[in-house]
Amino acid sequence: MLSILLLQSTLLTNPVADGSLNTIPEETQPLTMGILDTEEWSGRATVALTDVSGNSSSSNSAVNIDLAWEGDLDKIGLGAHYAGVRTTDKATGDATTTSRLYQYDANYNRFFSEEKNMYGYANAGTRQDEPNGLQMRASTGIGVGNRFHLYEMGEAKGELNVEAGVSFVAENKIGTINETSGVGRAAFDFSGPIMEDVSFT
Repeated sequence: MLSILLLQSTLLTNPVADGSLNTIPEETQPLTMGILDTEEWSGRATVALTDVSGNSSSSNSAVNIDLAWEGDLDKIGLGAHYAGVRTTDKATGDATTTSRLYQYDANYNRFFSEEKNMYGYANAGTRQDEPNGLQMRASTGIGVGNRFHLYEMGEAKGELNVEAGVSFVAENKIGTINETSGVGRAAFDFSGPIMEDVSFT
């Protein structure tokens, strides 16, 4: 038997009233925060729960929260993620957590032109998964990237980001000496609509 529960919502910013505490004017104005106008913020939160039973039994859960802001030449991304797996031995009834991943990340992009194709980036992030021996992995890096605007479908756009740079990584595994290193980094990200209400990332 397999049962899956998936909840997803889009976080939207709402204009706030610009008036006294007791009255709300008919026309409201958006709240602004210096250069980071709240009208440019967007976000997504997803929660997934999967329960598998039969010859083996396991429970998988995941939570993902992503926030993004994009201005004229700047882009900021923030993320918080959790994924866990808990398995149960049918013979003994013992439950064991085989994975418990926590991940936090932030990135900043500065575009070199108004076309918003090539950009420089800086990023930072941490990961932790103690059941798999990872107490902490922290990284920070810089580099360059290019955004390709591939196609449009209605108001949605298909985009491919390609990045290359260097990162500094500090890693602490259970039972081993802490390690630090400089590494090369290459990454890509694609997102775009497939049909009117279906997208691929």
